[in-house]
Amino acid sequence: MQKTSFLTLCAVLLVSGCAMVSPPPASTAPSSPAGATAAPVEFEPVPAGMVRVVLTRPAGDKAGLVNVFQGGRFHTTLQPGDFAVLNMCVADAGYVITSLESPAQVNDNNLPRLIEMRERLTEGQQRFYRVSLQDAGAVNIQPAVQSSIAWNGLNEQKRVVSRVVYDCGGKPAAPQVAVAPVVAPVAVPAVPAAPVAPVAAAPQAPTPAAPVAQVSTLSIPSDLVFPFASYSLNETVGGAQILQRLQQFLRESGIDAIDSLVVKGHSDPIGQPHRKELVSGERAKAVAAYLVRELNLPAARVKSQAVSDRELLVANCPAKPVAQRDACNAPNRRVEIVVTGRR
Repeated sequence: MQKTSFLTLCAVLLVSGCAMVSPPPASTAPSSPAGATAAPVEFEPVPAGMVRVVLTRPAGDKAGLVNVFQGGRFHTTLQPGDFAVLNMCVADAGYVITSLESPAQVNDNNLPRLIEMRERLTEGQQRFYRVSLQDAGAVNIQPAVQSSIAWNGLNEQKRVVSRVVYDCGGKPAAPQVAVAPVVAPVAVPAVPAAPVAPVAAAPQAPTPAAPVAQVSTLSIPSDLVFPFASYSLNETVGGAQILQRLQQFLRESGIDAIDSLVVKGHSDPIGQPHRKELVSGERAKAVAAYLVRELNLPAARVKSQAVSDRELLVANCPAKPVAQRDACNAPNRRVEIVVTGRR
């Protein structure tokens, strides 16, 4: 997209009444004059009532701009070597990534150039992605683990102003607290008290802080751990990937003890419903059984669930060509591990 086209887009957005609203604080990553962001990047907590995605674009990606829209409004533009933060309301965590100037330009001929994403995260959670351009401007997006991203080669995108308006609904006001009426003091004649010898107070041990419970979700691409359309887990290859990513995730989340796990199998929308239900369910069972053995957890604390294609992250992949369709659907084929644990 040429510079003049980008300015035109901004002008259109302003004419349509889009206020220039700065997004909530996203990251505390220092800006480096040499153009490289220090690693690892430290992010501020996700604002209350919101979720976050961090979109990264490798420095060696194909030339061309990738635009991000949320709620029908322009958020940012990613060039190779950029990363951007997008905070969203929990109930409205959908966004568009496209190599077009505007989502309105999409048609049957350029459909691969636009991906619609829908996050299903709980308040305070965040997810990381790698975004890249393929031939003919097709957009590709893959989930990533924060610690696996080469942050040294990335700069936070701050060249443009987001037009996204954040309105997650007002929080209920704090309840009124009843205050006891003030009673006028009554004079009481003083009575001299007998002297009392001071008694040393026994030292009290500090009360240990109660563990903080939290629920966090790790998403692992199924293509990394399972053969295509199969639910046979190769523990040497796929199992090692799962264990490594889970251990990184626990360290990054600050979880010291696991209370329970729920493993969810997700499929893409391709194929017969019964087959998708079967594959997603069996993949979840295979991962759950593996984690029970490797983490030495009681089986009663590890559950599995078949989600099939009922919670798609990408919903607008082209039907043809097949290779492009399968690549577009990669984020939908995933295993999610919902961890309930304590710090």
